[in-house]
Amino acid sequence: MNYFISWQGENIASLPVPSGLANRSDVKLSRLEGKGLSKNRNNCIRIAKEYQAYGYFLIADEDVNFLDGFENQIENAFATHSEADLLCFQVKSKEENNPFKNYPLKSHSVSLKSIDRISSVEIAGKMEVLDQVRFDVRLGLGADFPSGEETAFLADCIRSGKRIIYCPAAIVSHPFETSGKRRVNMFSDQALQLVGGRSYRIYGPKISQVFFFYSAIKNFGKYRNTRSFFSYLKQLHRGVRKFKKLENG
Repeated sequence: MNYFISWQGENIASLPVPSGLANRSDVKLSRLEGKGLSKNRNNCIRIAKEYQAYGYFLIADEDVNFLDGFENQIENAFATHSEADLLCFQVKSKEENNPFKNYPLKSHSVSLKSIDRISSVEIAGKMEVLDQVRFDVRLGLGADFPSGEETAFLADCIRSGKRIIYCPAAIVSHPFETSGKRRVNMFSDQALQLVGGRSYRIYGPKISQVFFFYSAIKNFGKYRNTRSFFSYLKQLHRGVRKFKKLENG
């Protein structure tokens, strides 16, 4: 097993490599100036490709712990689902009384309809997937649209013909509280614009329009005291226009 680390930050070139990593032959580290989670992910992919990594890839963050036996769990799952290019597993919450998510109990194929709740640390894939797909640098922490990068990644995988299957088994543990769960106001102008632009990128112009109307109707009782139905739609479409400017810029 090899570990590819993209070390990102400002003025990072002058920082020494941590002593615990400097002499490990199984660790390949690359410094990356600036910010942007998707840029960092893509830098890791670049390193892995340069070293001709093979087998399976996982995505990890600094607050994730891999569970005992996770390697066998992944290998057995790919043996069971040999047709899969990617598998999506579960995360075990580090707070026992707070399940990380309400996961389905049975395996199933993952489609565009079911990718929006998948986190990057739940994903395992065959290295060949990365020959075609990268993370969109306009999405993710540090970007103009600071979420949705893993959902867009999975959507691109599906559109390129990759098969994704969910497996009801945990491979990592993670604190219950995440940046994605800390939402102050889901119906503010900024939040709705984020949803609008992100959805346009992930689902395309036609499906996103259907989603906008569905979302506006479904959530009406939650936002009716703060904005109108048409104001809700207006902010979603404003987010689309903002993303298009990035797209064409």
